Amino acid sequence: ILESVHRGTAVVATAEGTVVDAWGDPDRVILPRSACKMLQALPLVESGAADAAGLGPRHLALACASHDGAPMHVDLATDWLTAIGRAEENLRCGAHPPDNAEARHRLRLKGLQPDQRHNNCSGKHCGFLTVARHLGAGPEYIDPKHPVQQAARMAIEELAGATANERLAAGFGWQRYPALLQLNKDRFSRVTEVWHPNAKYLLALGAEGLRSGKLTAPEGILPAYLRQKVAQKPGDTRL
Repeated sequence: ILESVHRGTAVVATAEGTVVDAWGDPDRVILPRSACKMLQALPLVESGAADAAGLGPRHLALACASHDGAPMHVDLATDWLTAIGRAEENLRCGAHPPDNAEARHRLRLKGLQPDQRHNNCSGKHCGFLTVARHLGAGPEYIDPKHPVQQAARMAIEELAGATANERLAAGFGWQRYPALLQLNKDRFSRVTEVWHPNAKYLLALGAEGLRSGKLTAPEGILPAYLRQKVAQKPGDTRL
């Protein structure tokens, strides 16, 4: 008995970009969405903004996260905003109810509404605010012409080896770039190239994301054995 059918497209590639295997249509144009968060966080570390603000690994992990608005996520976002002299109203990600059941229950008990810190992209937006502050740029960091968005675009284009001529405005405060899945595959396969000037940042961000699984994803979603395996080598930034 056939229980279910799963449709999708996937590409497995080497660090050189050679396709090892593919399912579906590898030439399909897609919107990478949150898969780009680690790339969008590059200006945060490359510009020196993270160091200047005294950010640690947990902040970098949250910047790459699609979290569920649990107390640990909201508390860290709050502390981050305070550290850079900003507040919740300075975010431009919008508010939505947290996916975390405990957080929703707390809000209901207190008669409170969710705010932008509960948004699953709030860490990325804290990162954008940090870069904007470091560059002395204006507060509207979601404007495509803003230096923060320009820096994020340049980081993605450099890794992609192509120019993103087309883009769509997105409500969550960043430019969505339609991209071939093959191109998107190259973006992430290239992070293994040690000669690339961005490699050390990408590898560090990725490794910290694995070690801080509860920060980068809904609590409990990262397999425990994977967290344990990565945690065994805290100084190792290899993915």
